[in-house]
Amino acid sequence: MPNFSSSLFESFIIDSTYNSFQSLSSCEASISSPGPPAYSSSPKQKSKKDKQKQNKKGNNTKIVVVNFQSIKNKKEELLNMIDTSNPEIILGTETWLRPDILSSEIFPPQYSVYRKDRTDGYGGVLIAVRDIIISEELHVPIQWDTESLYIRVTTPDSKSIIVGCLYRPPSSDITYMDKMSNTAEEIFKENNSSILWLGGDLNLPDIDWTSNSVSGNQYSTQINNRFVDMVNNCCLDQVVTFPTRGSATLDIFLTNRPSLVNRCKPIPGIGDHDIVFIDSNAIAMHPKPTQRKIYIWKRADIEKMKAEALELSKIFHGLYNAQSSISEMREFIKSGLKNIQDKNVPSKMSSTRFHQPWINGTIKRITRRKKKAFKKARTTKSTKDLKRYKTIKKSSQKECKKAYSTYIHVIISPEQKSNPKKFWSFIKNKRCENGGVAPLRNTDGLTYSDNKMKANILNNQFSSVFNSNEDKTTIKKMKTNPYPHMENITIWENGIHKLLSNLNIHKASGPDEISTRLLKSIAPEISPILTTFFKPQSTKAHYHLIGKCKRSTNI
Repeated sequence: MPNFSSSLFESFIIDSTYNSFQSLSSCEASISSPGPPAYSSSPKQKSKKDKQKQNKKGNNTKIVVVNFQSIKNKKEELLNMIDTSNPEIILGTETWLRPDILSSEIFPPQYSVYRKDRTDGYGGVLIAVRDIIISEELHVPIQWDTESLYIRVTTPDSKSIIVGCLYRPPSSDITYMDKMSNTAEEIFKENNSSILWLGGDLNLPDIDWTSNSVSGNQYSTQINNRFVDMVNNCCLDQVVTFPTRGSATLDIFLTNRPSLVNRCKPIPGIGDHDIVFIDSNAIAMHPKPTQRKIYIWKRADIEKMKAEALELSKIFHGLYNAQSSISEMREFIKSGLKNIQDKNVPSKMSSTRFHQPWINGTIKRITRRKKKAFKKARTTKSTKDLKRYKTIKKSSQKECKKAYSTYIHVIISPEQKSNPKKFWSFIKNKRCENGGVAPLRNTDGLTYSDNKMKANILNNQFSSVFNSNEDKTTIKKMKTNPYPHMENITIWENGIHKLLSNLNIHKASGPDEISTRLLKSIAPEISPILTTFFKPQSTKAHYHLIGKCKRSTNI
C-alpha cells in the first residue's frame, strides 16, 4: 500500500513523489521458463540505498533560518510555519524583541529559546530548540560581544553540534566584523571535532559563494574579505546556493560537514526574506516522545459496561469476603475495571507532534496556495507571479491573525466557565519560560535528561551537604504520640455510591489508569464491590484507597 502522510503539510518539506506500485510482468515471457508460482509471495528486495533512506527517515534534524523583521507582530505566521515545517532548530535574526517580552509569549511551550536582544528594540538574534533536545548556551567573551549567539547540542555518540546564529547590521564597520569573526574562529578552535552550523543574515550580497570571492562593492572590501577569511579558516562551506531576498543571497548556512546536509531549499518567508530550510543527517540527542492512550468516551458502550460490572461484582463476592487478602482484592478490582474500560471504550494514541489548535481548514488551504505560488514565482521570475504570491501571502497573514484571535476569544468566553481547562492551559504556557526540570549535569561531566537520573543527581547534591559521620547516640529520641488513636470508620454502600456519582469526570486518571468517567458511569454496579473492600480496612489505622482519589493514601 502507498504510505500516506498524516500531515496535510508534508509537501512543505518533501518535494519528491514516490510510487510504491511496480509494473506488471510482460505477457511475452518464455513458456519454457514458467518463472515463480502465480500465487506465491514475491516481494521486491530493497536495495542498500533504499534501506539507508528508510533507516534515516524521521531521524534527521530540520533547521530553518528566518529573518523575522519583528517577530512579535508575526507570531501567528511563525506558529503556522512551525506547524507545517516542524523544525527542531530555528535560527532567527532581526527579532526586534526587548528583555521585557517573554519567549513564551511568542513560541509554543515545546521550544527552549536562547536570545540576545538589543536595548533599542531592533536587531537581535535567537536560537529556538525543541525541548526534547539536550542543549546549552556557550558564553562569548565580552570583548567580542556582537549580535551572535552559540549553543551546544548533544548527539547520541556523546559528541556535539555547535549551532550559531549571526546578524551583521548593514551600518556596522570592520571592527564589528573582526569581533564576529574572532568569536567564530575561537569557538571552532575549542570545538574542532564537533559539527559546526552557522546561520543568519550577514547582509553581504557582494560575496560570490560559488568561489568564496568578493565580486561586488556594495559594502567595504575589508568587511567582505574578513568574513571570507573566517569561512576558510574554519573550513566551512555555504550550502545556501539560491537568493533569499530579491536576487541577493543575504542569509547563510555554513557547516564544516556539508556531506551531512540532505537538502537546502527556500520556503515562503515571514518577512521580506525567504526562509532557508535545511534537512541534515546529523542527529541531535533527544529522548523518544511519550505517547498517551486517549479514550474516546463518546463512542463508549455504557450499557455493556454496566452489564460487565454486574458480572464482575458477582465474581468478586464469590471469591472474596471480609477476611480475604487486601492486596488480592485490590488487584482483582483494578484489573477487572481496567479490562472493562479497555474492552468497551475505543482508544487512540496521542501524537508525538504538536499541532496548533487554532489552525483550521482555511489556514491549511491558503498555506498550500501560498507555497504553490511561491514555487511558481521563483521558477518563472515573472513580475505577475511574484505579485500574485505577495497577495496570497498577505491574505495568509490576515487569516492566521483572524483564526488566532477567534481561538483566544472562544477559550476566554463565559461559556467556558464550566470547563476552563483550555483557558488555564493557555495562561500557564504564557506565564513561564520553561516547565519541569531542565537537563542536569552530573559529576562525571555528562548531561542527563532521564527523569530517574535527574532525581539521583538532585538527591546526591542534597545529601552531600549533610554529615555522614555524626554520632547517632547524640540524637534525641522521639516522644510517644500524645494523640489518641482514630476511631473506626463506618463504610456504607449508599455513601460510596454517592461519592462515585459526584466525581468530576474532567479530573485526570491516577496510577491505575482507571478513568473517573468509568467509575461514575458504573457507580451503582461497583458500589457493593468497594463496600466489601473498604469495610475490613475501616477497622485498621492504615489502608489503601483505589477509588477516585487515585492515590495510595495513608490515614
